[in-house]
Amino acid sequence: MSIRTSLLKEIETVQKERSLSDRAFSLGATGNPKFMSRLRTGNVTLASIEAAKRYVASLKRTPAQEAVR
Repeated sequence: MSIRTSLLKEIETVQKERSLSDRAFSLGATGNPKFMSRLRTGNVTLASIEAAKRYVASLKRTPAQEAVR
């Protein structure tokens, strides 16, 4: 499985859990409303992939984990 494919699966899971549209996720992760469509076509930078991974991790944190920060 490619990095892009595994990231897409992870993002789609978080989107379902948080009821986020592609646009809402894209804006939150990278500030670019077209990020998800570009990710699906493979036209993204490494920096935007890393930003998306950080955003996914932040969305997966539980409230208890946030309180510790």
